[in-house]
Amino acid sequence: MKQEFIVIRTKETAVKIQNSQINAVRLKDIVKKGVRVYENGKIGIAGAIGDIAEGTLLENAVQNLTAGIGYPYPLSTENKEHRCYNDKPMTAEDLLALSESVLDTLRQEYSDFSFSETIAAAEIVQQMRNTEGLDLEYKDALFSIGLILKDK
Repeated sequence: MKQEFIVIRTKETAVKIQNSQINAVRLKDIVKKGVRVYENGKIGIAGAIGDIAEGTLLENAVQNLTAGIGYPYPLSTENKEHRCYNDKPMTAEDLLALSESVLDTLRQEYSDFSFSETIAAAEIVQQMRNTEGLDLEYKDALFSIGLILKDK
């Protein structure tokens, strides 16, 4: 039986801004996992949100083979590629300090306005591997500022 594993992990830190002040900091760490099994031209799939054991997902995918869903396509084989587009993602502390700095500048330069909404940083890791030699990984991080301004 051939097996394929997919993992998507997103870590996000978001700074909530209200009236040009930091109001809250939200941390998220979301893991999504999926398993596909292939046997005799059929596919079984299982997935979950959360850090669930691969063995549990594998059992569910094997049970789902009984649905008889055809999959006449070959699996990708013998390919290993790991890409990292941001090897030093922003920490929560860095984000908080940068947010304060941005808000200080906005309060001084644009004192006629108040600012609200979110400043955030996220890390994304996507992995896909199978029993045929496929091993792919993609890592990236991003930073975003989404502010609404209001005349005082």
